[in-house]
Amino acid sequence: MLTRTDTAALTATSLKVLQRDGRRLAVRLEDVYWEELSEIAQADNVSVSELVHSLTANLPDDVNRTSFLRCYCLQYLREKMVLSKITSRNIDVNAIITACPEPVVVLTPQRKIAAYNPAFTSGIIQAGTAQETTAKGIEIRMTFSQPFNRIRQYMIDNPKRVVTGMMGFTIGDKTMQKRVRFALADRSDLENSFVIVFIES
Repeated sequence: MLTRTDTAALTATSLKVLQRDGRRLAVRLEDVYWEELSEIAQADNVSVSELVHSLTANLPDDVNRTSFLRCYCLQYLREKMVLSKITSRNIDVNAIITACPEPVVVLTPQRKIAAYNPAFTSGIIQAGTAQETTAKGIEIRMTFSQPFNRIRQYMIDNPKRVVTGMMGFTIGDKTMQKRVRFALADRSDLENSFVIVFIES
């Protein structure tokens, strides 16, 4: 049970004024979220200011920025938890990605789709085809912000890191750009490990 002191520390907030490209953004968040955003930014090799500006730049006017950032941190931590389960041995990858609420696709070392979850079907495939369908018989072209082999090699060299980037998904004449996180499915066999791609909604 949390004491009054623990509760006060957990709910303490800080106001930060973040600047990027001449734009200023004032955000008040609980310190625990600032700490998590700092860790995420460090993993992405960007500053907290760059991260927050990139996350909030295109938010609709009716979306609360602080609520969005809290939810983003929560989703990031959920993905890390899923990754820790996936990368432990004797875990059924298909069972885990199926339970994941965000779109997930698993790629072979040759960049072919090996598995995907229902959220990928509804969030990516159906969004591209505007109909109830699955990936079977649908041509999906994927483009990466960096060469796929370079992304895999970086993860092989740094197996505990999660790599962030952008991916394009083209279905027919419709292309969607999505922010993604890459992780290896099997740390015990790095060279042959499939790549798990978590796709932000």
